Amino acid sequence: SRFNIIKWITLGQILSTFLLSGIAIFLISDLVPYMKDLSVIEKISISFLTGAVFVARSPASAIAIINELRAKGPFTQTVLGVTVIKDFIVIILFGVTLNISETLIQGEEFNVVAVFLILIELILSAGLGFILHYLLSLILKLKVEKRYKTFLLLLSGFGVYQFSYFIRHISFDLINHEIFLEPLLICILASFIITNYTRNRAEFIRIINDIGPVIYVAFFTL
Repeated sequence: SRFNIIKWITLGQILSTFLLSGIAIFLISDLVPYMKDLSVIEKISISFLTGAVFVARSPASAIAIINELRAKGPFTQTVLGVTVIKDFIVIILFGVTLNISETLIQGEEFNVVAVFLILIELILSAGLGFILHYLLSLILKLKVEKRYKTFLLLLSGFGVYQFSYFIRHISFDLINHEIFLEPLLICILASFIITNYTRNRAEFIRIINDIGPVIYVAFFTL
């Protein structure tokens, strides 16, 4: 229901952050030791690569603050929606910016295939998220104690990250290109489906809320 406002806020934040930070880095480039002796083209490339990095936000931090404050309502939903969407849009933005930078600096042709591969990776991640929701549904339907379900849910989430690392390494060995499946996107999509389109919402949220503090302690300590 808040998709329209999330869309415009996300677009506004991405464009403003990317452009303003990129321009700012370029303007102070003569004050940055490793940039001051570079050509104008190289300074522009570095500036906008940095701008693409500045677009990134931390969904984990946003979720932790929302949970800590027990925040609810339209503003919270909007913040969370914008944060999550930006997290995978920045992947595309960085890939495109990196290709443009390589074209400008090394004189190579713009690699459309590389951008296409990024889109394929995101589509594969979304597909795996859809598959993961089936696995989570099966776990939540098990007639076992809650602690066992909690363990299996955590194992599933951890497994997604391990699977992503495995695919990166094996794809590089086989085709000399790292296929990066976005673990966060996979998990978010799976939990989105579980929460909104299945009967397991209440139990799923209860388990996540109970185990959340332990996970946040481990995450932010690491």
